[in-house]
Amino acid sequence: MNKKNISLVLLIMLFVSCEEYLSVDVPDWSESTHGTVDPNSLQLFSQTSLNTLQISVESDYWEKLVESTSSLVGTFGLSGMQPPPSNNSNELITISAPSPDFVPVTITYNGIKWYKAGFRFKGNSSLHDSWINGIWKVPLKLNFSHFGNIYKKIDQQRFYGYNELSFSSNFKDPSQVREKLAYELMEEFGIPVSKTNFAKIFIDNGSGEKYYGVYTLVEVVEDAMIKRIYGPTIGNCYKPSGMSATLQKGRVNSYELSESITGSTKISDVENLIDVLYSDTRKSKPDEWRQELESIFEVDLFLKYLAANTIIQNWDAYGKSSQNYYLYQIPATKKIVFIPWDLSESFEIQTLYENHKIDQSNVSDNWPLIKFLIADTVYYDRYKRFVKQFNESVFEPQKVANRIDELYNVIKSSILVEKPGYTHNNSTTAISEYINQLKRQIQNRNIEVKKFYQ
Repeated sequence: MNKKNISLVLLIMLFVSCEEYLSVDVPDWSESTHGTVDPNSLQLFSQTSLNTLQISVESDYWEKLVESTSSLVGTFGLSGMQPPPSNNSNELITISAPSPDFVPVTITYNGIKWYKAGFRFKGNSSLHDSWINGIWKVPLKLNFSHFGNIYKKIDQQRFYGYNELSFSSNFKDPSQVREKLAYELMEEFGIPVSKTNFAKIFIDNGSGEKYYGVYTLVEVVEDAMIKRIYGPTIGNCYKPSGMSATLQKGRVNSYELSESITGSTKISDVENLIDVLYSDTRKSKPDEWRQELESIFEVDLFLKYLAANTIIQNWDAYGKSSQNYYLYQIPATKKIVFIPWDLSESFEIQTLYENHKIDQSNVSDNWPLIKFLIADTVYYDRYKRFVKQFNESVFEPQKVANRIDELYNVIKSSILVEKPGYTHNNSTTAISEYINQLKRQIQNRNIEVKKFYQ
């Protein structure tokens, strides 16, 4: 059990009797809704529906969740706290932060209930900035079997086959469509990414149900996404953080790179990737170096990701901040694939970070996976080809603008009724103006990228 949850487990046992501890009631249970079946993506990730989830938290556990979160990010509503310092240089930004504790909740969806599911807040700046400014619309995470070691009847509980679900709060996005749009564009380009959809969230913390607004529901990589794309046999899956996430030689450690499914600290496959990246053959025998690298790493998929990620201006990613990606060793090929995560800052115009140039010429040695590949003439030519393909086939401005309208129409009526304290939006007019600005930005970006390869 995670050490930080030991106190919460003790708290739970104080509140429940031995009998309840062993036999929580699960009257709505069915195999198709709660059992360990294959994930039902049509149920949660239909592109034409807007999910609604109701989350009920007992007041004592809500207080525990608020206390846990405040201990990490500060007192709720204490505006005036200074945000993280800006970084307008190309120096690396390392991020490795603990998460708030899970608490048990009841989830209601389409009239069906799930019991004692784990629930917590998540995020870095999206959590910190919202929290200290008194906005309850923060990112969320659900784990449906988290408390299965206490409530035995739910130790294999699933939500239509999913054990975990992640909910982004659409922070700094008045349109509330950017993250979903980014995932869709990457998926269209053949990059392995999570499925997404929208969801309305209602939470009752013991003082009555309140509407927390529209969220972006994201398929969790290590729970269902890798199985959907690469099959049921599970390989090593890592979510790097801190200095380890830079993939610099000598900076990787098992604490920041522990295997995210089993918790194993055996990281020899990633260490081997880094050894090959830094091999002397990279300069002395580049053909041999590329052959060896491609035998253990999906190079083209990473170059496609790099092209797409640069074009959509997602700067909270590898190359600037040490977070927001996974490394997965595909069981069938034993190759490691780079999987992007948390695309919430895509299409961001104003950023704390210096923008990457399209040719990646301002990427420092702190980020070898970009620096070394782009320095190789063969890989740089492939990268340029992928930039052109994405810009002309996927990032066509009118097509993207139409998709923005489609997505916004799905959620428009639901975001317009978000209330102060539970929204990041200021006015209906501001939303409309922002969407028009977003479309112009995409059109201008498309033109700018064309200059790179023409």
